Amino acid sequence: MSVEDKKYGLPRIDQLRRAPATTRFLSIEPLLEDLGDIDLSGIHWAIVGGESGPGARPMAQAWVESILGICKKNGITFFFKQWGGVHKSTNGRILKERTFDDMPKRTPSPIPSRQERQTQARAWSAKAEKWGQIIADPLVSLQIANA
Repeated sequence: MSVEDKKYGLPRIDQLRRAPATTRFLSIEPLLEDLGDIDLSGIHWAIVGGESGPGARPMAQAWVESILGICKKNGITFFFKQWGGVHKSTNGRILKERTFDDMPKRTPSPIPSRQERQTQARAWSAKAEKWGQIIADPLVSLQIANA
């Protein structure tokens, strides 16, 4: 979920909280203003960066440090991507004399047994065949499109 400012970006955080995901992450880029004391409960990872390219708007260090503080306080993984700017490579990605490259812990899912994988493959093949027949029939496709 991308968050760039208070008006448009902050309301998206509530949408992300409702998503049934193992890891909910915010891409807070380009960060265009101070977001204030935002509620990041239910968020696992925040990636922060400035705008880059022609016409890039500046990002204040205090805005980034504010988000870093909120993340630290709430145990949220923090990644600082870049300062941005017209020539982003010259601005780098050092914040508070270091880089922040933290990533959330992976939670791998167990691999299903061979029999389970084969059963799922047959089920998906049957669905694909059914949809292939529906799409191949122009009348049925038209009915689906008009539904």
